[in-house]
Amino acid sequence: MLKLKKRVVWFLSIFLTGILFGCTVQNYDTEKEKDVDYTIVTEDEMPEEIQKLLSESQEENFRKTYSDRDYLYLIIGYGAQPTSGYSIEVQEVYESSNAVYITTMLKGPSRTEKVFETVTYPSVVVKIANTEKPVVFR
Repeated sequence: MLKLKKRVVWFLSIFLTGILFGCTVQNYDTEKEKDVDYTIVTEDEMPEEIQKLLSESQEENFRKTYSDRDYLYLIIGYGAQPTSGYSIEVQEVYESSNAVYITTMLKGPSRTEKVFETVTYPSVVVKIANTEKPVVFR
C-alpha cells in the first residue's frame, strides 16, 4: 500500500511539474501602438532562402519569419488550393508594446473570374524593418 501511495505522489508531482513548466503561454499586448510600414516582396526580389522555404512548405498552411541584417520577412502560405484565382490580402501590420501583429486573409476567385482547374499555392512575403519583437500571425 505504501508503494502505491509513493507512485501516486511521484506521478502527481511529475504531472504538476509538466503543467507548470510545459504549458507556459506567452501573453503579448494586442493594443496597437503604431502601424508598421511594409512592402510586399515579389519573387524576383526575395532572397534565395525564402524561395527555398516557400517551395518546401507550399503544400500546407504555414507562417514563418526570416531575417537578414536589415529586414524581417513575414512569410505566409495557405496551402494547396483547388483552382487558380486565389490571393492573400494583407489586412494589417502593426506593433504593440511587445509584439508585431500581421493579419492576412485568403481570398478566393470572384464569381465572374475565369478559373483554371489546377492546384495553386497562394503565398505572400511581407518585408518590414528588422525587429527583436516576436511576430503574431492572425
